[in-house]
Amino acid sequence: KSGTRYLSLAANRACAPVSASTVATVPPAQPAAGPVLRFHYRLTAAANVTYSASVGSVYRTYTVNTPANTWVEEKVCLPPDRPGQPLPVRFEARHNQFTGSGLTCYASFVSSGTYFIDDVTVGTDPSCPAQ
Repeated sequence: KSGTRYLSLAANRACAPVSASTVATVPPAQPAAGPVLRFHYRLTAAANVTYSASVGSVYRTYTVNTPANTWVEEKVCLPPDRPGQPLPVRFEARHNQFTGSGLTCYASFVSSGTYFIDDVTVGTDPSCPAQ
């Protein structure tokens, strides 16, 4: 989205997730705006690929069958009662190709999907709780 670099996670092996993690420090809430983590993402189409973003105990999952060719902004509200505390942030792409029992991965692999992440920031937003 901005700059010359972004994170790219390619799910190109069955049942082998790829991920990236970092730590975000919760900013102090403002009177009418709570802390937020923002990021932009794009997704390529792929059957049976799950894309996820997790922040602390908040988990967001995106399952796509059609590509998102433009960057989409996502906001995750952070706990306003934890200013200054670190929270783990994790982005993951996983190709879920299992046999009928769900216990064994298929040996063959049909498609791959890519999860692009950019502009990860923390700040405040009026749509997030301030207390």
